[in-house]
Amino acid sequence: MNWQEFLSLFDNKWLFGLLMSAGGIVVTLIVQQLMKRRIVLSYFVNHQKIGITTDDRVLGSVRITWNDREVQHLCLSTLELVNESFSDCEDMKATIYTNDTKLLSEKPR
Repeated sequence: MNWQEFLSLFDNKWLFGLLMSAGGIVVTLIVQQLMKRRIVLSYFVNHQKIGITTDDRVLGSVRITWNDREVQHLCLSTLELVNESFSDCEDMKATIYTNDTKLLSEKPR
């Protein structure tokens, strides 16, 4: 079969449409399988200041404690993870790190 005979197969519109439809289905299935393999997570962080330990000449001393331990700043932080991928993340564990802040407690939801 030479090149001209091969190109003449595409002159039949029904055959061309069938081949293009089959090719589109195959490409779609391959892309879906690749998308299932990746996990996309986005996150949102919300910090709310609750209190600050201070010594003031007018107002006096204010001490903020957490479980009977004095802390300088006390904030309530909420971290929300959103799964934007096509597959469920079951039994996923997230570890949270901070640079200069000490996490006093963690409560998974």
